Order: sequence, then structure tokens, then C-alpha cells
Amino acid sequence: MNNSIKNSLFCCLIAVLLSTVPAHAKTQGQDQQNMSTRTLSALVEEYRGKPYKDFDRFALDVYITGKRFLTKHQRDAIGEYAANQRLTVHQRFVVHRLLGVYTRLKYGGEARRMLAKLVSIPSYRQKGVEQHKNDDFISMEKTIASYAKQFGLKYKNVGGRVYEVTLPSSKRGALIGLHAHADVLPPNRDLWLLGDGTKLDPFKMTQVADRLYGRGTQHRKSDIVALMMAMRTIKEEKIKLFNKIRLLIDTTQESTADTMEYYLKRNPVPSYNISLGSLSPGGMAICELGNSDQRSPWLRSLLEIASENLDLAEVSCSTSGDVLGHPLPNEVQFALSQAGQKQADQNRNQFTSIDQFLISLQIATELIMRTGLIRNQE
Repeated sequence: MNNSIKNSLFCCLIAVLLSTVPAHAKTQGQDQQNMSTRTLSALVEEYRGKPYKDFDRFALDVYITGKRFLTKHQRDAIGEYAANQRLTVHQRFVVHRLLGVYTRLKYGGEARRMLAKLVSIPSYRQKGVEQHKNDDFISMEKTIASYAKQFGLKYKNVGGRVYEVTLPSSKRGALIGLHAHADVLPPNRDLWLLGDGTKLDPFKMTQVADRLYGRGTQHRKSDIVALMMAMRTIKEEKIKLFNKIRLLIDTTQESTADTMEYYLKRNPVPSYNISLGSLSPGGMAICELGNSDQRSPWLRSLLEIASENLDLAEVSCSTSGDVLGHPLPNEVQFALSQAGQKQADQNRNQFTSIDQFLISLQIATELIMRTGLIRNQE
């Protein structure tokens, strides 16, 4: 972000900002709060459909025209960012959240098309065929590789079992693993019916009202899309993270759950791991193996992202289990879902709301920004 400015009008506006925004604005108390779900919704509605070359121009427009949506702290943070001033920690958090809105607005349409492509691949276990030799998984691997190349991300196919997508960064920080999976359970097609008797194809994403139906729209191909689109934004904006972010896409989570063990024997083990999971009753579950210390910056960041973006209560717990089948260091289970977005019956008409899907792009961006910049992970 903050690349060299080529547009003369933009340069003039920056000059105005430099003369009107304090270089070291200090805010305390309530003004330090980040943008609420209500504010985020208002921003999305106001700036939807407007073309922006990059995030800098979007941030500047929000600063100039979005005063009625923002608190003084939030507007000062965005203004100082646009004026290329040094930001406080809380000001950076505001900018990270705004970057999430930018990802949602800029890539929402492309993200839906990517999700439709992934859903169209029937990536479930075939009897008698090893997953990495299954033609559908070979197709899935090529598709993920193609998107990674298109987005300028580093890609590695690990034995056809795990697809690795990496957002490069400083070599000084930790390696953070984000875990999702490309496999789904085989559907019972006879049960893929709407209330009016309409029959759905599990492997053709279909919009009905405000919902996107299809196998994987909710669990968990949508997370792959959200994370890769977020990584794309960060790469395009030339943002330098302290920690290296690596998306690890499993292919046997819904069956043998043995691919991650294969991967860890042959590749560096991430120091910290975020497994994308589901909502727990009553709010967001942020679970870390053997540790539920909410004071750690590692957990604190995830709790804030969840509660502030989704209006969910902060719920933290320790767990001795592991959704991946094998323990990982400092594994955290995290969900991108809104309240009330419970996982549908695996056999029936699985769907995600369009709003939920777009919100996941926003949250994934902030998730990567916040965790990618934490320097003290302990």
C-alpha cells in the first residue's frame, strides 16, 4: 500500500490531508474502537459498485466522503494512512478492517465465480481410489494452482495430497498455517430438494433468493476462496507482513484424515496454525490446544476479529482434540461465519447466504493482516 502516486489530482488531495490531519493523533477510550458491523454495512452499501484502482484511492475516498459513517478515531486513522503518516496500533487495526471491506467490494464477483468453479468439481472419496490419484482431485489441484498463479501467490503441490499457497513475507517472523480442505462428503442427490420440490445439482452452484446452493459453498470451499482472495489483495497492494502466511488445503479431511501427517513429515511445521471450523452454540469458539489464555496477542487478535466483525460474544476454550486428526503446535479453531449460520446437513441442500460469503472475504483479509503482523506470538 501507499505506492508512488501517478495521478496529479490524487497528489493534491494528499497534500491537503497532510495539512489538515495531525501527524501523531492520540485517541483514548471509546474512540479506539474499530468499525462495528453497522458501520461496515453502511460502508459496503455506500461504496458498492464504484471502481477503484487500488486501496489507497479507496481509503482516500472513504476519508473525504464517509465522515457520517465514522467516529473521529476511525476517520483520523484512515486520513493519516492516506497521508502516509505513522499509525498507532489501534489506527492500523482500523485500516486493516477497511482493507477487508475493499477486498469484499473489489473481488466479490470474482470470488463467486471461483467458488462456482470449485463447487463444480465433485471432490469426494471414490471407493478403491486413493485421493491423490482421483481424477477429480487432480482437476481440483490444477484449478487451485491456476488461481494461485493468477493471483501472484507461491504454490506447491505436495504429493497431490496437500495444496500449499504461500504469501511471502519477511524471513524474521513465524510461519503461520491456515488450514482448509477441498474434499467434501458424497451427497445423497435424492435429498437435494427445496421446499417446493425443486431439485438441485450438488455440484452446480445455484442462486435461489439470497442463498448460494452447492456442495462446498458452506463447508469449506468458500473458505479457500475467501483466504486466497484476501492473500491476492495483500499481494497486489504490496503489503509487507512480518510473518509468513501459508494456506494448507487438505484433501482427506472428510475421509481418512491422513494427508496432513504426510505433509508434516516432509515440510516445515507452522509455528502457529488456524483451522477454519464451525460456530459453537452461543457465539464464536476460539480454541487453542492446551491454552486458553486470552491475554496472548495470538488469541486476542482472533477474539477481536470475531466479535467485532460478527457481533458475536467472545468465547474462548481449550481443547485436546484436533479437527485435522493430528495435533499441531498452537492450533486454533476459528470460524468466518455469522451468528445463526449453522452448518447444514451434509446430505441435504447445503448453502451459504450471499452476505455471509462476502463477509468471509472481509474477515479473511483482516485475519491475515492481524496475524501476519504480530511480532510477539508467545
